[in-house]
Amino acid sequence: MELFFLGCGGGRVVLDTQAMPTGGFRLTDGKLVMHCDPGPGAFLKTFSNKLSFKGLNTVFVSHCHLDHVGDAKIVIEAMTLDHWHKKFGTLLAARSVVEGIGEFEKEVPEYFKSLLLNCKAMTPGECRQLLDAGKLTATACDHEDPSSIGFIYKSAGGKTVAYTADTQVFAGLWKQYDLEGGLGAFVVNCLRPASDRFEFHLCLNEVIAGVTSMKNKPKMIVFSHFGERFLKAGIDKELTRFEKETGVKAVAAKEGLVVKI
Repeated sequence: MELFFLGCGGGRVVLDTQAMPTGGFRLTDGKLVMHCDPGPGAFLKTFSNKLSFKGLNTVFVSHCHLDHVGDAKIVIEAMTLDHWHKKFGTLLAARSVVEGIGEFEKEVPEYFKSLLLNCKAMTPGECRQLLDAGKLTATACDHEDPSSIGFIYKSAGGKTVAYTADTQVFAGLWKQYDLEGGLGAFVVNCLRPASDRFEFHLCLNEVIAGVTSMKNKPKMIVFSHFGERFLKAGIDKELTRFEKETGVKAVAAKEGLVVKI
C-alpha cells in the first residue's frame, strides 16, 4: 500500500497563490486506486507527476471547501473516460458534496454522478468495502461544513492508514484513530504552527497533545494542508519539535512524495 501526494497546501491564501499545490493525494492498495480530496491542481498534477487516470477507480472527498473538491468533477470525468457505455468507479464523500447542506451547495451535479457505478454520501462510523482490497470507515470531524468526514482504511492484509481531513479539536477526535497496534500512517491536516489556533482547523501544538494522548501511537504522521503561517514558521523546524515531543516519526507532505505502508 502506498500514498502519492499531488498537493499539500491548504487554506485560502495558499490555495489562491498556489504557494503549495492543493491536489490532494492518492491511496493505492492492489486494485484500489483512490484520489483523496482532489482540490485545484489535481487534474494537471496527475499528468505532470507521470500518473494516469486509467487505473483510478475511487474518489474520496472530505467536504465542500474548494481546496478539497475543486477538481472533483474533472477527476471523475477523466476516471470514467474509457467507460462511456457503462457506469464506472466510486465516489465516497461528505453529504454536502453529493446532496448539499444549507449554504453548502452540492459540488457533484447529477450528470457526473450518472457516470459513476457508486456514489455514496458517508457519515462517521459508516464502513464501505472497496473492491477486494480493504475497508474504509468514515471518521468524525468538527468543521465549518457540518457533514465533513475523514477516514480509516484497513487493507485486506491488515495495514492501516487514516486521514483527519479538516477539523478542530473535539472530544473523541484522537480516540477514533487510536487503533490497537497503531496506524501504519496517519495523514494529518495541520493548517498552522505552534499554538497559532484557527477555528475549525488544527495547529501543531494541538496535534502534539492529541498524539501524546494516544495509547497506540501511529508509526508515522504525514503532515499536510499547510497554511501560509506554517510556511513562514518553517515546516522542518516545527516537525523536528513534533518528533522530539512525541517520539513519533513526522513527514512533511510535498508534491511527488511517496509513502509506502
